[in-house]
Order: sequence, then structure tokens, then C-alpha cells
Amino acid sequence: MVEKSILRKRRKYIFCNNCKCETEHTCEGEQYRDYPNYQDNGIIGFVERGGYRLWICSGCKTGSLEEYYIFDVTSDDYKDENMWTFTYYPARNEFQIKSKEFKQLKEKLTNIYRETLGAYNNNLTVLCALGAYSGEIGHVSGAKQATRPAKSAAL
Repeated sequence: MVEKSILRKRRKYIFCNNCKCETEHTCEGEQYRDYPNYQDNGIIGFVERGGYRLWICSGCKTGSLEEYYIFDVTSDDYKDENMWTFTYYPARNEFQIKSKEFKQLKEKLTNIYRETLGAYNNNLTVLCALGAYSGEIGHVSGAKQATRPAKSAAL
């Protein structure tokens, strides 16, 4: 007879890059480390936890790694400072814009378009704005380079 695990596997809905929708994922493994911070009187003030979880999509069976950090408060002194962050690998492409192919667009503008789109998809907002700005200047000016007027011989 096969024994069933006493511990239930955690389930969570995460956007799956393969399925292109939010699907149920099962936590297959977790590794974490706690960093307790003791107050002067020996009581734990807060605990920082950093760790990793391996999530498997229930639909397509592909895996995603979650890296997380939790700042857990156990003392009233830090009660309003609970915080947590997490990142998934590979990065979720739920809100990313896919590149389009333009047949009659000049190569220089095509390169600017691809770079701007890549900057946008990677949350590089300043770089994205600069790319869009340079693309607009190139489009308005006909992608011609400005030339300096020739120096006069009188100087």
C-alpha cells in the first residue's frame, strides 16, 4: 500500500508563459532560510525570510522558479512594516508587447522600434522613452543627419 503524504501540496494561480493564461500551479519544492533579529531583551523583533519555490503548471507541466523575500514582524514596534517581494523565472510575459514586422519601414527605424519595445518589455521606462523620442525625431526629419554649415574662409 502506498502512503499518501501528510503534507498537502500548495497550489497557486500564476500566469503560465506556455499556456498563455493564468493556471493552477503546484509547489513541488521549497528552500528557504530565516534570519531572526533579536531585540535587546531577547525577544524576536522580526524575521527576514529569503527562499525559492519550484512551481509546476498543472496544464502543461512546465516549471517556474519563484524567488521570494518576506519581512515578517513579530513585535508591535514594527507592526506596520510587513513587506514581501517575489520574482518568477523565466519572467512572466503576460503584459509584454510582441514585435510586429513592417515591410516598408527603414532599417534604422526598425532597429529603434525593436530596441524601444525591448526596453518597454523589461520595464526600462527611461530608455524606452529615449528610444521613442529618437524614433520620432528620425521619422520627422526623414532620418537625415544634420550637417554643420561649412566654415567660411574669412575666419
